[in-house]
Amino acid sequence: MDKLEEKSTFWKITHLWWLILPFIFLIHWISLIIVGLEVRKKKWVLFGILYSIPVFIFMSLNGQISGITENVVMSLFFFSWFATIIHSIAIRKEYLYLLANKKNVKSIKYKNKPTVKKRSFARASSKHQSIYNALLIEQKAIRKRYDEISPIDQPNFIDLIVMLDYFIEQAQALIKKEEDIDEIIAGFNIEQIEDRIKELNKKINQTNKINLKNEYEQIIEKYKKQRQIYTDFTNKKNIIKLKLESSLISLKEIKYDLIKIDYVVDKKEPHFLFEKLDEISKEMDTYIEVMTETYNELNT
Repeated sequence: MDKLEEKSTFWKITHLWWLILPFIFLIHWISLIIVGLEVRKKKWVLFGILYSIPVFIFMSLNGQISGITENVVMSLFFFSWFATIIHSIAIRKEYLYLLANKKNVKSIKYKNKPTVKKRSFARASSKHQSIYNALLIEQKAIRKRYDEISPIDQPNFIDLIVMLDYFIEQAQALIKKEEDIDEIIAGFNIEQIEDRIKELNKKINQTNKINLKNEYEQIIEKYKKQRQIYTDFTNKKNIIKLKLESSLISLKEIKYDLIKIDYVVDKKEPHFLFEKLDEISKEMDTYIEVMTETYNELNT
């Protein structure tokens, strides 16, 4: 929803105070830098810097030049002043829209975030390294597509990148969990356990002594518990593998969605672009919730 429609006329007027600056001698250019930084519009900041160059040339050479050179410097100075005024008036509506719909990235907090120490995957097995590298490749592709898709520098949907980074961190946590499970599973010789259970069952049938049967049964129960532990960890490992595969597919879907937006959405209409990006942000948020739930379930 366009939050600018909810704003009062008073709010709009008070937030256009910076339109005074373009009419002030020598500091007209700073208006574009101020509003550009406020709504993360890099293009406006660059234009502000560009318009400031003739000002600094004028100030540094004032009184030291004459004739044609002086005329050129003065012409550039007044041109930059006039261009700043026109430019500032032209962007006022877009500025208000961006400001009204601006999101505070710092306010984004995710619950149940896994505590994962920063670690290198250099020692990880090839299969773990492979899925992690595949996720990083998709992350890089999404970042690149995201940076290219919008002419407004994504001031309101920068949280998608924040969520993307967190998504990769969650995947990394699952990979670490899978490595830990692999180490546990490696400590079981399931074939030996199964053979030992069969062997003890035969011995039970071969003896009539109650005490001996009880001892055999107790040992069998212990082996069965080991077998169940092995089965439980194997199931957890399979769940992780499926979730990691699903996470890779999810990133590819987001990448393809961004590609489709590039062809379908009119970039001159930021409102529609925001809606599409907002849909992708919600999808990413859903993916994160699923991965977080999976991580928490594995710890129970």
